[in-house]
Amino acid sequence: MQVLLALDKIWHVEHFVCAYCKRQLGTDIFYENDGLPYCELDYQEVFLPKCAECCATIVDVSLSLWSIQLTLCV
Repeated sequence: MQVLLALDKIWHVEHFVCAYCKRQLGTDIFYENDGLPYCELDYQEVFLPKCAECCATIVDVSLSLWSIQLTLCV
């Protein structure tokens, strides 16, 4: 049985799942919030800001002292 190390814990590969959708993450890229793993899609949907006009997730926010530039709506 394969295991992996993530979030300072050892997991069976089949038990390392997204905290939101429960999809198996295996060795895929994942994101962490409050010690829980999330797939990329759910992390963006749940935790990233949304555009006030179209409600699309904003995945790249660039801030400067003089202006706020929202660079990418998905």
